[in-house]
Amino acid sequence: MEERPTEARISLSSLKANYHAIERVVAPTTKVMSIVKANGYGHGIVEASRALKEAGTHLLGVAYIEEALELRRSGIEGSIVVLGGIYEGQAASAVEEGLSIVISDIESAKSLNEAALAKGTVANVHVKVDSGMGRLGLQADEITSFFSEFKGLNNLRLEGLMSHFSESESESKSYSVAQIERFKSAIDNISSMGFKAEYVHMANSGGIFNYPNSRFNLIRPGLMLYGVYPSPALREKLTLAPVMELKSRIENLRERPKGFKVGYGSTFTTKRASKLATIPIGYGDGLPFRLSGTDKAAVIVGGRLAPIVGRICMDLTMIDVTDVAGVSNGDEVVFMGTQGELSITAEDIARSVGTIPYEILTAVTERVRRIYV
Repeated sequence: MEERPTEARISLSSLKANYHAIERVVAPTTKVMSIVKANGYGHGIVEASRALKEAGTHLLGVAYIEEALELRRSGIEGSIVVLGGIYEGQAASAVEEGLSIVISDIESAKSLNEAALAKGTVANVHVKVDSGMGRLGLQADEITSFFSEFKGLNNLRLEGLMSHFSESESESKSYSVAQIERFKSAIDNISSMGFKAEYVHMANSGGIFNYPNSRFNLIRPGLMLYGVYPSPALREKLTLAPVMELKSRIENLRERPKGFKVGYGSTFTTKRASKLATIPIGYGDGLPFRLSGTDKAAVIVGGRLAPIVGRICMDLTMIDVTDVAGVSNGDEVVFMGTQGELSITAEDIARSVGTIPYEILTAVTERVRRIYV
């Protein structure tokens, strides 16, 4: 059976190339934790993880234990770090699957210790320090009491100490510099209590390039692995290749008279005799509804930009192809990617709707077929 022509084309070779481009920036002794949470930033968590393992990544980072278990069920071995920690009842599964868990409270530590003791093993943990993100992590005045109790948990191994930037891509440096200093102070405090972690890590994509002294001995690239820049300034520091293209084809092509109304709410009316095309993709596929009716919202078809008209529907989107010579049913339509000399990036779409590229990538839903090339 022929499938709907809407697809996300994922270049695993570009993913690997981006990994190596980032890896070359850091010292040979610096390890890499590749972040594959949120379905590999929309690219497919299993396929992205396999490709990154082939590229040589030392660890994989996910948000939740469910993501880690999906990787294990798919046969992916090695170190997987659960960045979001665990919830009640998850400790046994975490230990059973040999996962490394990020913790920042003694209750989680005790739960993992008990599960590891019951299984007769030692569980790896990464302790998170809040240096200024204000989300998860130990505050400075909690470190001593936490590690005083942690010392008695003999079935836990301190695999990592970590923190997280709040604004590593910002042009203003003062807050991030202060975060690094707070984290260093925490490391010194923890070291003075007799603890030494195998990995110390803070640098996300922006931190890797804007704050070399935050790399320590492990980095955590995420968005940049997928060929997208957290901020425009980072384009000058590294050349990356976009990994995902979002494409479809014209399903229906019609000549419409001047004054013809289009879509829900009749928000668009043709100002001339027009040729309009309907494409089988909509907000149910992750196309931002906020692209509806914006002057900047366009796609590429026939080597030219064509505007989106009317409201984007759950399953369909309409475009104006009046100025595209020779257009016909079945022609390729690019929502994100390259055709001829034109390209549309996740950053372009994000700017059009006032959001961040992270949201654009992770919003591409499961019903969009992923094609791996």
